[in-house]
Amino acid sequence: MSKNINLDKVLEDYSNEVGGKVIPYTDNQSIVIMPTKHGRFQRVLAWTRTTGKHKFLEFDSKVCEWTDGIDMKKYLTEASSFTFSRLIIKEGFLQVASSVFVDEATIDLIKDMVREVAEIADDLELQITGEDVH
Repeated sequence: MSKNINLDKVLEDYSNEVGGKVIPYTDNQSIVIMPTKHGRFQRVLAWTRTTGKHKFLEFDSKVCEWTDGIDMKKYLTEASSFTFSRLIIKEGFLQVASSVFVDEATIDLIKDMVREVAEIADDLELQITGEDVH
């Protein structure tokens, strides 16, 4: 991410553009409430983390609580068509996540990643639970 890019401003501008909302969470985390194609909303956590000398921009969104009854073969097969995202199990939840080196992030890439994480998480949540939980 260019040193000139302010992540909070990018997220705020993008959420205003699409009819969403940004909620500051901690010093390095924000929650982006994104509208989705189903007329629903999906929460995406945007945050930074440093591992060794690398700094990453991370996005993740909960799909549902993990259970052994989830057909992971089906969803992992679908994941082969994702552009930026991957499926993870974190803190007991199936989630959609995406990350990029901070130095490589552009405004358009940030927008695309947030949109994809939100849309995929919402699609999976609807398929698995039939509800709008997250």
